[in-house]
Amino acid sequence: MFALVLLAGVCAAVAVGFLGVFVLFRRMALVGDALSHVALPGLAVAIALGVDPIWGALAALLAAAVGIFYISRATRLYEEAIVGILFSLALAGGVLLLKGRELEAALFGDLTSLSALDVWLTIGLSLAIGLATLALYRQLALVSFSSDLARANGVNVDRVSLLFFILLALAVALGVKVVGTLLVGSLVIIPAASGANLARSLKVLTGLSIFFAVASVVLGLVVAHLSGLLPGPVIVLMEGALFLVSLALKPLVA
Repeated sequence: MFALVLLAGVCAAVAVGFLGVFVLFRRMALVGDALSHVALPGLAVAIALGVDPIWGALAALLAAAVGIFYISRATRLYEEAIVGILFSLALAGGVLLLKGRELEAALFGDLTSLSALDVWLTIGLSLAIGLATLALYRQLALVSFSSDLARANGVNVDRVSLLFFILLALAVALGVKVVGTLLVGSLVIIPAASGANLARSLKVLTGLSIFFAVASVVLGLVVAHLSGLLPGPVIVLMEGALFLVSLALKPLVA
């Protein structure tokens, strides 16, 4: 079973590491972190209904992603402000609804408790996110660098932005399974930031972001498996260690 869990973790890392590049360029690091807490009420409702918590997290995150997009365009509020409002409400509601072991698993994740169905769902969702990001790669790059440049190249900026928020919501749902709602922002941004220390092009940055994400998850899962610790916090510590390595190597590629 550990091999399947490791495979699911690697697939999730590839998808989240890939999308994290555009989160970094759009300066939305804290948005990904705050959005993760929107999953808490969804997890709680799913548990209360006796269904797989991942479906509750997905429903809550997708609703939030679409809501953020349309509210930001109907008001003068920045997307970060809207996410901040949802973050506060969702965190308060989730903590009230979830108790004990359920709350710990939601906050810190526990890949080792996944069922076989959860594992294959994680793999399938990771593949869908990866393929969608690859298909939108050029458009996401243009929109991330400059909306005006994207429009000049015939890109429908609103459509791409909406798809980006949906993909981010799906990626956060994956991250919730891996490291939990409290730490998922790290999985979205730290590998990409580590890659940015060493990369000199978008393609190289993408490859490095995926590499650092996968390395963090593999090392974290192995160490957690051998030590009996919670995988989520260990994975985040591995991300931090690799970020320090990238900082140390930065002068060599400058």
